[in-house]
Amino acid sequence: MKQKWSIAVVLGLWLLGSHSLSASAGGQTKPEIHYGDPGFVGTPINFACGGCGLADAIYSIAQRAKVPLKFPGVEKWAYLTQTVNFVNKPWNQALDELLGPGPLKAVWSNNQLLIVPKDAGDTERAPRSEWLPSVPPLPSTVASLAGSGRAKEADRYLREGVDYVQLGTASDALKAMTRFVWALELYEGLKFAGQQAHTLTLLGTLLDDRQNSQSALQAFQEALPLARTANNQRLEFTLSALIAEIHARDESLKAQGLEEATTTYEAIQAAIQENSTKLSRASTTLDRVPEAYAALGSAFLSAGEPKRAVECLQKALIQRASSDSGTSLETLILLSRANEQAGNKTEAQRNLEALKASLKKNPESAAACLQRVRIAKIFRRLGDAGEALKWLQEAQTFLKGANDVNLEIRVNRDLGRVYQQLGQDGEARKAFERALALSQANKDNVTAEQLQEELKKVK
Repeated sequence: MKQKWSIAVVLGLWLLGSHSLSASAGGQTKPEIHYGDPGFVGTPINFACGGCGLADAIYSIAQRAKVPLKFPGVEKWAYLTQTVNFVNKPWNQALDELLGPGPLKAVWSNNQLLIVPKDAGDTERAPRSEWLPSVPPLPSTVASLAGSGRAKEADRYLREGVDYVQLGTASDALKAMTRFVWALELYEGLKFAGQQAHTLTLLGTLLDDRQNSQSALQAFQEALPLARTANNQRLEFTLSALIAEIHARDESLKAQGLEEATTTYEAIQAAIQENSTKLSRASTTLDRVPEAYAALGSAFLSAGEPKRAVECLQKALIQRASSDSGTSLETLILLSRANEQAGNKTEAQRNLEALKASLKKNPESAAACLQRVRIAKIFRRLGDAGEALKWLQEAQTFLKGANDVNLEIRVNRDLGRVYQQLGQDGEARKAFERALALSQANKDNVTAEQLQEELKKVK
C-alpha cells in the first residue's frame, strides 16, 4: 500500500537520504571539537579594554584568537559597553566571561563563531528522564557492541523507527519511539553529534505529531547545539524554525515565537546570499530548506503574520514540488489559510483547488483514505473541527476498498476526537467504541488502552 506520510516520516526520509549514516560511510570518526564542546580550550590571549563597546571587544577577542566571526545585527547592540582585562586566558573563557549573563551568546556554527541573542532555548534543559518517553532498555547484545558494530545497529534502529512511524498506529508509534531512543543512546556513546541531532529531530517531530509539544520542544532544543557542532547548517535552521513554531502556537509565547521565526528567516536569507558567492559544493546545501520554510510559515501564521507566512509557505511549496511529499498537502492547507487571512481570496481558492487536484493523483483506496485522514488532522490542529469532520467522513467512504483494519481504527479514533471537539459527545462515544472494538479484535493492546482512556474523557 502506498502511503502519504506524516511530517515525522517525511522529515525522517529527508534526514536519512540527505546525510549518509555512519554504517553506510563505513564508520565515523569523532568530530573535531570547537567552541562550546566539552574539553575545548582555546588559544590564550591578552586583551584589556576599559569602557569599550561590547561588540568591539567581541571582535577583538576573535581577531586575537584568529577565529572567523559573524555578528548579525551588530548595530542593535552598540549601546552595550564593557571593561575587561584578560591576561594569558584561553580565548573561549575570555569570551564567556565577556558575555556573562548579558543578552548575547556565542555558538559555533558553519565553521565560524556566531553571536546571536539569547532565547528560551538557552535555559538549562530538563534531564531526558523528565521528558523522554519510558521505553524498554537497549538489548544487552547490542549494548555490549563497540565501534562500527554499535554504529551499524544505531543506523538500523533509526531506519526501523521511520518504518514504524509510517504504519500510523499507537503501538507502532511506541515501537518507533523505542527505536529512536535506542539509536540516540548508541550515537551518544559514539560521540556522533550529527546523528544525535538527526535522531532527536525525529523524536521531536514524532512527539509533536502525537500532541506532546513540550517534550518535542525539549528534543529540538537539545538537538540544536548538536547540529551546530556537526556544522549542519540546514538542520540547524530547520530546528530553529521548529522551535519557533511550537512557541508561536502557545498563546503566552506568541511574541517569542514571532521573534525567533524572524531571526531564523533572516539568518537563512543571509546564509543563502553569502553562500551564493562561493563555488564549492558545500555552498549549495541551503538551496533547498523546505522543512525550515514550512515551519516558519506555520509559526508566522500562528503569530498573526499571514503575509510573512505566505512568503515562507510559497518557498516551501516550490521546493517540495519535485517530491511526492505528504507534507505538501499540509503546506497547501496552511498557504490557503494564510492567503485568506492576508486578504488574497483568489489565491486561497487556488490553493484549495491544487489540494483537490493532488488528491485525484491517488485513486487507490487506502492511499486516498490516509490522505484525507491527514488533511483532517491538519484542520483539527488549526482549530477547524467542522472542516476536519468533512474530510474524515470522506475518508470513511474509502475504508471498504482499503480493507485495512489499522486505518479503520485510526479513522474512527479521529472521528471520536473531532466529535468531542464539536461537543457531540454521543457521536464521539460511538466512534471511540468502534475503534476500541476493532483494536481489541486486532490484539492491539496499546491502542486499546489509549482508547479506553479517551472514552473516560467523554461526558
